[in-house]
Amino acid sequence: GDINVRDYLEEPYSEATLLAGSATVTVNRDSKKHRIRLKALQKIVYSKTDLSRRTTDTLPGDAAKMPLATTGAIALEPVDTLAGGITAESAWKTHVFLCRNEPMETLVDKIARWYGVSVRIGDSSLVHQRFSVRLDDPSLPALLQALQRTALFNYELKDNTLTVR
Repeated sequence: GDINVRDYLEEPYSEATLLAGSATVTVNRDSKKHRIRLKALQKIVYSKTDLSRRTTDTLPGDAAKMPLATTGAIALEPVDTLAGGITAESAWKTHVFLCRNEPMETLVDKIARWYGVSVRIGDSSLVHQRFSVRLDDPSLPALLQALQRTALFNYELKDNTLTVR
């Protein structure tokens, strides 16, 4: 099957999304191996910390359904497809920048990875502001202009550091 894996050190969870076919995923937990069968358009989420999981690609309505995750918790979740068969988990493969109802505090991590910049939030009122955007292979200025349609903010790019405020 076609699997997309998401596992960044700074995020409190790891996930593997099966976009097509079927697959078996093995998760090591409590010194035991757990084998879990995935079907197409299903993802497995493994919590690495006791923090609540705030997925950066949550579609509207999903956030309320997310329970608090404890370390080692394993969850199976459905994957939503958008127009053109794109999923939030696979959009990056086709150079589509996609976020749905995503808070600035997690959006900045995605911007940093996409554009190779450091990002600082200089206005604490922006941290929890939520954004939704879908753009095909946007330049950084084009993305920022699209995000400004949701909430007014200023930005400055200097010495490879983007500051939003």
